[in-house]
Amino acid sequence: MPGTWQERLGRVSGGLKTAFGGWLRAQGLLMLLTFGELALGFFLLRVEPALLLAGLTALVDALPVFGVGTVLLPWGAIALLLGDVRLGLGLLLLYGVVTLVRSLLEPRLVGKRVGLPPLAALACMYVGFRAFGVAGMVLAPLAGVLARQLWASGVLRGLFSRL
Repeated sequence: MPGTWQERLGRVSGGLKTAFGGWLRAQGLLMLLTFGELALGFFLLRVEPALLLAGLTALVDALPVFGVGTVLLPWGAIALLLGDVRLGLGLLLLYGVVTLVRSLLEPRLVGKRVGLPPLAALACMYVGFRAFGVAGMVLAPLAGVLARQLWASGVLRGLFSRL
């Protein structure tokens, strides 16, 4: 392989490692934020043990396909059916707040950490989700970063200039 290609691919590889590490940091930050929101909500709703339940719910949220709705929606519905209106409505409201905050912050955090503008990160996440489900939502921003790194290193420009 020519030396210029080796150099370019080395830069692409380094950029991808940085982007993946940034994605992991963004997901960790979102998980920590979700934990804080849940802990505060559980304390206000007087749910015991608040910190343990917030931690477990945040872990469920971190799993692919699952989210805080997996825990909060059935719990809130059961509380309402059992007559505990305050707890049921509080859990449903907490679900709405956590979901809203996450949907507003995730494209910005992921985009910033992996090196994509927020709108490009959101577009990658949306297209990836529509095309491949949850795995696509995770992998599409990384594919966007790969394309960006290949373009910035000149690999794609070199290919397109020859066409």
